[in-house]
Parts: sequence; C-alpha cells; structure tokens
Amino acid sequence: MLEMAREEIPEEKKLELIFAKEQTAIKANDLQGFIFYFNMYYLKLIEDYSIRDLKRFINNENNIKKSFNFTNDDYYYYSKKLYTNNDLLIFEIEKHSPLKIIFGGSMIALTLAVILSGGTLEIDASKFKIKTTINKSLGESLQDLRRVLKENN
Repeated sequence: MLEMAREEIPEEKKLELIFAKEQTAIKANDLQGFIFYFNMYYLKLIEDYSIRDLKRFINNENNIKKSFNFTNDDYYYYSKKLYTNNDLLIFEIEKHSPLKIIFGGSMIALTLAVILSGGTLEIDASKFKIKTTINKSLGESLQDLRRVLKENN
C-alpha cells in the first residue's frame, strides 16, 4: 500500500481567505477559474516580489494593482508552469456562507494575490496574523483577476 506523506505547513504560512458575499451555490467554473488565475499570479509574485514589496503594498493596496504586470506571454508561461513547479496548497475549502479557502505557501505571494483578487487585509501584529476578506462573490473576484490580465495587454 502506498502512503502519501502530508506536507505540514506552519500556521504562519497559511492564509485564510473569506468571500463575504456569496450565493447559495457556487458555479464550478467560477471556483476553477479563480483558483487557476490566483495560482498563476501567485507563481509570478513569488518570482517578482520580496518582503520589502509586501511592506510597501500593505499600506497602499492600489500600488500592487498598478505595478503588477501580467502579459499574454506570462499567461502562457505560468499556465504551463502550474503543472510542473507549484507549491501553492489548499488546506481547506468550506462552504457554509461565506465561502472560506485556506491556502498554504509563500505569505508574500499569497497576500499580494489576495489584493489582486479584490481582497482587503487586516493585520494583527500582536498575534502575527493576517486576516483577509473579499467583500465580493467568488465570480466577482474572478472578474477582478481576469481584469488584471486584460489591463496589461
């Protein structure tokens, strides 16, 4: 019998994303599309941004949207890379209205990808926790992610 070892990620490398506005049912295409775009942007953000960038963008979330450049060439490159070298993890998906997804991976890339998704951040420095909320539905957030690609081409 083959047993798969479950990779453990420390709590500080997990990010809980809550969609505050959701319908009773989620379209499968919206969930698939959101994860697809979120994952591509996550991979590019890992390569392009550092902790210095995170500190700068936390105070002004619009800066990441203006400075993040994702072209059609990036789309083709990162959509292929999704299937080879990818460390974005999903630890939990819960649908009890609101939808909650717990991602694991690089906190810098996760945090910036949430901003690109139309999310907001609340930082509790005393507990070293970042709370993220998207005050939109999954479908509306997917539109925000698609808009990033359209605006750069």
